[in-house]
Amino acid sequence: MDLGASVCSRRRPDCARCPLQDICVAAAQGQPERYPVSTRRLARQRLDLRLLLARLARGRVWLRQRPERGIWARLFCLPLIDSRDALLARLPARARDGAVAHPPRRHVLTHRDLDRRVISARLRAADVREGEGRWFGADEWPALGLPAPIRGLLAAP
Repeated sequence: MDLGASVCSRRRPDCARCPLQDICVAAAQGQPERYPVSTRRLARQRLDLRLLLARLARGRVWLRQRPERGIWARLFCLPLIDSRDALLARLPARARDGAVAHPPRRHVLTHRDLDRRVISARLRAADVREGEGRWFGADEWPALGLPAPIRGLLAAP
């Protein structure tokens, strides 16, 4: 039973019908119309994420752990990139030629719309500096803390 919609509404509280009247603070104070307190709605934000899906020939993927604050804090994620051009400038020529831009996808959170743009490239282990992340195989992904959109992206064929 949804008490908030049928009995304990802010505009027309019906305390006489409420099964929780005996333990209700609002009823005890004689001010049921003051509850529930409305919460401030967060403004929706749009966040553009450009991600590099770097794979080795045998399918391992380069992942980094996100910082302690911000979106996806401390979860493992694909590297964020500034722009397609900036990424292509950093890739070796052999990887640049085979880089693929995937269609943009939107992931909706409670107060954010994440517009995800992914570029995939086949790399060699030596193309990436150690310490900024590491290569993970598909058998390791289930044990990692991965954001849902990244987990879905990795699971796609």
